[in-house]
Amino acid sequence: MEVQVSQLSLRGFDKELERHLRGLARREGLSLNKAALLLMRRGAGLEHGTESRDVVGTTLDGLIGCWSAAQEKAFLAGSGSGQPLGVFTASANGIDTDRDVSTGNTTTAIGADGLINAKYALKGQYQRTARWIFHRDAISGIRKLKDGDGQYLWQPGLVADKPDTILGLQFFISEYAPNTFTTGKYAGILGDFSFYWIADSMEFSIQVLKELYAESNQIGYIGRMECDAQPVLSEAFVRVKLA
Repeated sequence: MEVQVSQLSLRGFDKELERHLRGLARREGLSLNKAALLLMRRGAGLEHGTESRDVVGTTLDGLIGCWSAAQEKAFLAGSGSGQPLGVFTASANGIDTDRDVSTGNTTTAIGADGLINAKYALKGQYQRTARWIFHRDAISGIRKLKDGDGQYLWQPGLVADKPDTILGLQFFISEYAPNTFTTGKYAGILGDFSFYWIADSMEFSIQVLKELYAESNQIGYIGRMECDAQPVLSEAFVRVKLA
């Protein structure tokens, strides 16, 4: 195959390259001359196709998504040693064990009475902005609970822009909340999370490494961030614990 571009003639295209060139011309609606020119510009790093941009975007989305997930996990279950102190980690420096409520729960499940006891273990000034956090497995069980009158504790948000609630309080679902329902394990939390403080000492930044992987036609990314976090007022939280 031979392609002529202005005064430049290119010969010796192998079958694989010819097939790729014809496919590019077809996808982009270009002549073979313009498709060959586009290929050369991309090879010289003068132009990037949409496929390349999509790969970069997906890579960065994945990087940032992993970072967000790591933070969420640390804020919930972090040990406080070299990482944030999570709300499900009992500590005198965060939420102590005197904020655990197990009465009304069984050894394997959250009970209706257990949720009621947890809600009213929280002082009124914190209830106004309090939110539950549960794993989706816990929510599945709570969804089926009823009070003494046979009414579901779960109240669906029937009004536009009004979320579902549990005992009148909003909830959040996290994959990093506990979901091992056995004796003495935590199963959820209720709290005013304005008393969970997060300190960012270095905002999230991305360094692009264009040269390091140039030989393999790849781009590297390094994400950096420094932060710490912990509960600052134990009485603003109540942990739901199994009996």
